[in-house]
Amino acid sequence: MNADLTPYPDTSSTQLGLPLAYDPNGSPRPKPLVGTAWTPATRYRTGAELIRWTLDLNNDGVVDASDLAVPDAADANRTLNPDDYELCREVYGDSTGGIKGNNGGTRDRIALIKKPGSGAPPLFRVYLSGDSQPWDWSNGPVPQSRLAEIVRIELNVVAASSQRNYTGRFAETPLTTTVSSIRTRPTSRPRPTPCPASSSTTPARTRSRTWPRWASRAPRSRSAATCRRRPTPREASRSRPRREPTC
Repeated sequence: MNADLTPYPDTSSTQLGLPLAYDPNGSPRPKPLVGTAWTPATRYRTGAELIRWTLDLNNDGVVDASDLAVPDAADANRTLNPDDYELCREVYGDSTGGIKGNNGGTRDRIALIKKPGSGAPPLFRVYLSGDSQPWDWSNGPVPQSRLAEIVRIELNVVAASSQRNYTGRFAETPLTTTVSSIRTRPTSRPRPTPCPASSSTTPARTRSRTWPRWASRAPRSRSAATCRRRPTPREASRSRPRREPTC
């Protein structure tokens, strides 16, 4: 995914802040953005960095036991669960550190999760308009001509226990969230008519003893009646007729 997170805000129209967008000709280059359909054609002119969520810590394009030999997989090596893998977040952007062609690739360890496959769903499921099934990632990335058809993105993570339970199994907890977005264009709406001032709509000396002090005898216009404030409890009690004592 791509997002212009650093620096924030990065809204200059003359010079964008560093890092810039990912440079496919720079270094390092994460898999599979190397000579595949996933590779960007060029470095985009925006300042949006490339954010990669991955279990492939040795960047060989395959998630397997060799990824547990990387120092950043230290958390996964401390557990007894062989299915634990280290989910990491990597950020790539050209001119990182002020060096042209340097894509950075800073990495943060996020959590231990189960490797997708063998009953665990993929991390990201993308649904297009009119399709009941998610996009098949074996067909490559979603074509640019169909990006506007994306109506829902589903994120799936399976977190497993680090120790076996009384049945001898590692308990698993699936976590799922869905992001749905509908793009709309702003429409112009007529401005509401302001309420008229009470001094201009209510003539002087129109009060009466039979009416509360906060209200006129008869509203002069519909808008004036709509905008009249409600009486306070003290004002309402004053407007009630007094009962005469009885013998």
